Amino acid sequence: MKKLYIEFTRPHKDYVRVPLISWLIRTIEGTPYSHVRLVWENSTGKKLVYEADGTDVKFIGTISQEIRKVEVLDSFEIDLTDKEYRALIDLCIKYAGVSYGTLQVLGIGLSYLPFVNKNPFADGEKSQVCSELTARILKDVKGIGIKDDFDTAGPRAINKALTELTNTRGDIRKGFI
Repeated sequence: MKKLYIEFTRPHKDYVRVPLISWLIRTIEGTPYSHVRLVWENSTGKKLVYEADGTDVKFIGTISQEIRKVEVLDSFEIDLTDKEYRALIDLCIKYAGVSYGTLQVLGIGLSYLPFVNKNPFADGEKSQVCSELTARILKDVKGIGIKDDFDTAGPRAINKALTELTNTRGDIRKGFI
């Protein structure tokens, strides 16, 4: 049985001098975190981080994890069968290198307005933001539906859905950092 961790983070104060984008996301979402990423241990015992951030979707190597420090503010541990783990790896390979959807972040914020019911900058799978990527992977690997529209799912929606599922599913646990 493999373990997948969904981590909710914000930039570490020593890494980013002016975390404007992070601050905007946290303000709009009403959360202490601005980012969500997937983490697991590979077969050699190394911590793997997979995320949509900056310019694209990517794995973050161990050196970069030390340089680009983050504060993990919340997390969930999810059990994966061998079949689910292989599906996770296949999806990570599929999305690796896809562009980061900078405008989609703005669209998620706009979708909170009462007169905007969908992300005006949605583009399906052509680009990804952290929460959209995480929602897609949770849906395809574990059958966990976060929202009907991946393009409007922010980190708060993912955290809320996983929190609710900890009460009904034995394969999801909260608070593992």
